Amino acid sequence: MGGSYQGMLALLRELVGCPTLENLLVAALEGAMRLIPGAQAGSVLLRQENAYRFVAMRGHEMPLPGYTLNLQDELRWYGGSLEEALSGWPRALQIQAERSGLLPRDRQTLQGMRWLLKIPIPLQGRVEAWINLDRFEASPFPPEALPLARELALSLGVVLQTIKERQNTQARLEREERLESTNHLTQIRHCSYV
Repeated sequence: MGGSYQGMLALLRELVGCPTLENLLVAALEGAMRLIPGAQAGSVLLRQENAYRFVAMRGHEMPLPGYTLNLQDELRWYGGSLEEALSGWPRALQIQAERSGLLPRDRQTLQGMRWLLKIPIPLQGRVEAWINLDRFEASPFPPEALPLARELALSLGVVLQTIKERQNTQARLEREERLESTNHLTQIRHCSYV
């Protein structure tokens, strides 16, 4: 188990350097599939206003869905409460394709999947993202998968916060630079009329 947590720390160091939330979540999905025992496929969704859009998918024979899912779809698939999701509690459950929120044509790709490990990523009172890890085998995810998934959920919330703050700071700097540039041009125009 110690090696898994060392792998988790290495993954988190890598994720902090991601330039965007999308890059972060793609790397997080790939890292989770390496680190969480039993994971054989997966997908990740990012909150966009009041819905979730697919950002990445690995190990599924379907294109990335272009439609969004709502929070109720994700909670139904999660099989737990919003409070549990906001606490970052992962849930491992047998896959029932009809609960997925996917369009019927996409549910067909879940036929070979037996188990789902659904990991909510909480941030500032909302579920900011969901990582879905899938398993083809008849046996469930091993017991050590849940504590690792929980650690990943809570750590990713912190990393997401860092990236959002960095993006907000960058946007503010750009806004200030535009204002400064506008003020400077106004002063130049004013001086040329004097």
